[in-house]
Amino acid sequence: MLTAVPSLRPVVDKRRRDETGTVAVMVALMAMVILGMAAVAIDVGQVYAKRASLQSAVDQAVLAAAAELDGTTVCTAGAVTAAEEYLVSNWIDQGGDPKAVADIDLAADNTLADGSKDGYMVCNKWRVDLWAPTAKVNLGLAKAVTDETNVQVPAHAAAEVRSPRLGTLPYYATPTCSTGQQVLSTDSSGHASPPVIPLTPSTTTLNSSNVTALDPSTTPVGTPISSMVVTGTNFTSPTSVTAVGFTNASGDHYQVAIDSGATITSSTRIAVSTIPFPVASEDVWYVRVLKGGNWSASNGNATSGVQKFTVGDEKLYCNLSDKGNFGSLKIDRTPSISNPNTLIYYNTALGVDHELGTAPGAPSAPSFCTAGSGFITAPVDGQNCMATDTGLPANALEEGMITGSDPTGRLRKPATSPCTRPNVTVSSYSLNDDVLSCFFTNPTIRVGDVTKSTYTGEPVISPAIFDSPRFVWVPIINEPPSGSSKNVSIQGFKPGFITDQPASGTRGGHGTTTGVPNGLTLSGTKVREVRIWFIHPNALPSSSTAEGHEVAYRGTGAKVIVLVD
Repeated sequence: MLTAVPSLRPVVDKRRRDETGTVAVMVALMAMVILGMAAVAIDVGQVYAKRASLQSAVDQAVLAAAAELDGTTVCTAGAVTAAEEYLVSNWIDQGGDPKAVADIDLAADNTLADGSKDGYMVCNKWRVDLWAPTAKVNLGLAKAVTDETNVQVPAHAAAEVRSPRLGTLPYYATPTCSTGQQVLSTDSSGHASPPVIPLTPSTTTLNSSNVTALDPSTTPVGTPISSMVVTGTNFTSPTSVTAVGFTNASGDHYQVAIDSGATITSSTRIAVSTIPFPVASEDVWYVRVLKGGNWSASNGNATSGVQKFTVGDEKLYCNLSDKGNFGSLKIDRTPSISNPNTLIYYNTALGVDHELGTAPGAPSAPSFCTAGSGFITAPVDGQNCMATDTGLPANALEEGMITGSDPTGRLRKPATSPCTRPNVTVSSYSLNDDVLSCFFTNPTIRVGDVTKSTYTGEPVISPAIFDSPRFVWVPIINEPPSGSSKNVSIQGFKPGFITDQPASGTRGGHGTTTGVPNGLTLSGTKVREVRIWFIHPNALPSSSTAEGHEVAYRGTGAKVIVLVD
């Protein structure tokens, strides 16, 4: 007899119903997880967006603040205001964040209990650190999975004022020898002569008069003089003098006509009762006489026919026959170079390979120094105390400027745009021949204007000058050592340009240069003299673009502001 087999269908249906319920529960749970993750993802995205926005605002604020630093340890009012304004104008508010400058006080010491900074700015010389005020992101859907209602977002940035990477030469100058044009002489030919000062207007034929003395011959700056007596010879024969001329190296010229401000009182004496007002400005004026349409001298170095009238301090050329115009500094490199000539060669060709600093208390720091008490003698960034050497070895200067092959001589570079002067050839070496006025942005400015110690104008020189191998920084020391080598302290730096361009040179009329290449006196390829025009820092660019090789700011010249943190 057949036995009936029980049906399995009900069992199968029961299992399916059970599984369907499980899946539903799992789906519900997964949905909650997915929704939670989505909520968190959305809020995390808002946090990241706020963090990026806040960091951008802090970066811009700290850059703006750095532009207002003054080199002290106190944030200037301008730095604080600039930072606060940039923070607010670049802020993305999300409920409760600062909405106006009045909501932020970066000058206060807003240090929290945990030591963190909350809306605080610290300045230290040429660096500024900025911590953003508390910034919040209010949570949305994420509150379903957390008890927190908001997330705080921090941000910090730091910026520094730096100088463009510039070529510091291993020579020193003193304060009295760092204005106008100066002469650097090698120790093998230490008898430098002052630069020739061509006087304009000039005549091919000179007259027979001679100017031998002036009374007065000097006067303080800004003090008008009511009269002057010019003493000399042949003022009345074979014809009479018709005018007295006052000319400076930059080409400024004023005449006082006889019988209209000047009187010939004898063949050897002229009384000038009216002195041109501009002559009272600081400068050296060359006094000549005009007779028969000809002048009595054509340049300020003449031994007859001209006398100097000095307003202010005499511009010294500091021609020390035993040491040259400047001395050399023993600034070691890394790796160290023991041979002193090789060291000067490298430092001339490449510039010093680390940052030099100013001594504590500069520009009135002790002239001589040793390691310690803020003086740094090691060849590291900030070195401000170093050994000197009398004179400047001619062979080292020759290699550093011209003949060196590894590294190549400093001047073996092409013309620097916008300067278009072609290179000159010396003994098969192609040498840069830039002149200072190539880089003027003002067509009327003259070399003699931007090299005066009294220059008060705006920047008139292009940042392109920093690319010229002729642009240099020269360390300043207060007192050259005498007798033996001593460590000297750096009191500051002066910018200069290697050229013998005349003071009257402009962007459109460079004037006549005399050396080949200009600025150097050579014997073959031996460098006997280097002529440098020292530039007033006010004339240099006030800022420059960061290119990645900036050095610590030297307190003068172009500023490069860079983010450092």
